[in-house]
Amino acid sequence: GTSQLAALGPATSLCDSSVYVLSCIGVATTNLYASHRARGRFVAARRVASDALTIGLLCGTLLGVVLYMLAEVVLGIWNLERIVYLTAVSYIRVRAVGMPVALL
Repeated sequence: GTSQLAALGPATSLCDSSVYVLSCIGVATTNLYASHRARGRFVAARRVASDALTIGLLCGTLLGVVLYMLAEVVLGIWNLERIVYLTAVSYIRVRAVGMPVALL
């Protein structure tokens, strides 16, 4: 219905902007990995990839926990209608569960 569609706006805005803040991990990894590969330093390139996966997983897990725990508080600031608010909280919590793999 319309309330579910209306809930997507604030929920998507919160989730996506949180992920965009951490997207620099992928950009930096690509640059470092390509530099090491171009110089023939394959062990260093493998290390960069491993570190980036670890950092992405840890940051994604932390972000997921924060979003899950603070969804009600943050959406409460926006003064949404009750049904839109509840649907948006549910949507954010579902996305928060998948957040650890969103940054990989």
